[in-house]
Amino acid sequence: MGLLLSLISQGGLIVVFAIILFRVHLFRKIVLQAHKKFYSYLLLIAYFGGMGILGTYTGIPVQGALANSRIVGVFVGGLIGGPIVGVASALLAGIHRWSIDIGGFTSLACMLSTIVEGCLAAVLYRYFLKSKQKWLFGMASGAIAEVLQMIIILLVAKPYPQAVQLVTLIGIPMIVGNALGIGMFIAISETLLREEEKIAARQSQKVLEIAGTTLPFFRKGYNEEQALKTAQVIKAELSIAAVAFTDREKILAHVGIGEDHHKSGMPIQTEMTRTAILEGTVQVAHSKADVACSHSDCPLKSAVIVPLLHSDTPIGALKLYRERENAISEVDIEVAKGLASLLSLQIELSQLDKREQLLSKARLRALQSQINPHFLFNAMNTISRSSARTRKRQKTCS
Repeated sequence: MGLLLSLISQGGLIVVFAIILFRVHLFRKIVLQAHKKFYSYLLLIAYFGGMGILGTYTGIPVQGALANSRIVGVFVGGLIGGPIVGVASALLAGIHRWSIDIGGFTSLACMLSTIVEGCLAAVLYRYFLKSKQKWLFGMASGAIAEVLQMIIILLVAKPYPQAVQLVTLIGIPMIVGNALGIGMFIAISETLLREEEKIAARQSQKVLEIAGTTLPFFRKGYNEEQALKTAQVIKAELSIAAVAFTDREKILAHVGIGEDHHKSGMPIQTEMTRTAILEGTVQVAHSKADVACSHSDCPLKSAVIVPLLHSDTPIGALKLYRERENAISEVDIEVAKGLASLLSLQIELSQLDKREQLLSKARLRALQSQINPHFLFNAMNTISRSSARTRKRQKTCS
């Protein structure tokens, strides 16, 4: 029982590391990537392989071997990261286990079992993705993987009677403890990943709601009046300090904190805004110095600046501000990019509306130029015939 509790404690330590890393947005983004890049694989292999190595170093010595939770990181790596991550991290952790105790009683058996378990996770990856209770799938398959490890120890470790005695001591604790560790790791990971998906869904919904409300505004043109109306809607919907719109040279509207000195018609002050417009790139101001307001008491200390485009040419910028430095989150950036994309589309549609109106007027003028001479000729003929009949009646009467 003491060994089982110790192994569960080891698994809990690894789970703590999982929570810490899964809180990092970049790591969650890499895990969620459908098509991972080379550096993404390297990061995942280093992380899950490192978890396996940590499990080795925190192992409990038992009769010349180590009761450990090495498989937790390796196996979860294969289930979450995919076959490449599972096999590579298993090789990393397995070869490390062999290298720190070359010639040891179970060093070769532990290396082989770690690699086999990593390969098993790689094989189960597709089934894991389809499973509804992923933590339960992970726990059950982890238990099977640990049974395989015990079998490999019995087949490879020599002398055989000592291997049997070892498996008798560590078999049940490692199977149960590591299976629980794998289940906990996956459950927490899934919770954090679902949280990311929920945030993205709420963000998309909010952007669409704002776009629906502001749809009529920029369809009437990109100017100070429409920019002010749009900024007021965005400020009311989002928990931000201020919203601003600019064209290529001046502020069109500013709503929220700082509107007493960020006034429409004033020239653009922030160098980052000019860069966003000139280069057509997203800029993030992390500090008051980056915001670069000329007003010394300005409370705005961070911002995300996204260019607004017309025919792929920047015509201005959308700016979302916050009152604290380094307060612009990934969610803020994605919301700003989504809004800018939809607002740019509205601006383009307004130009298309104007072109359609001009085209309609041109067609009407062309039609008038065709109709008017004909109408005038008919009218003159009618008048001439009417006059001739009148003169004829007068002659008849006389």
